Amino acid sequence: FHGELDFLPFQQVETFHDQLQANGTPVELIGFAGEGHGLGAATSQFEAAQAQIEWFRQYLNGAPADQ
Repeated sequence: FHGELDFLPFQQVETFHDQLQANGTPVELIGFAGEGHGLGAATSQFEAAQAQIEWFRQYLNGAPADQ
């Protein structure tokens, strides 16, 4: 997650995202208009929570982690 008004430049976060993706790591970058370094709007919080729940369902489905 990244707010467009965050003090961290979006380009820096985007570069981090792109490097993870280039290394084959499943990654998604979700930007939030009008948000800073934290999500204040209830709609943003809800959207972020839903994305996190989806992530847990996809990657933490109770199967043992590869070691």
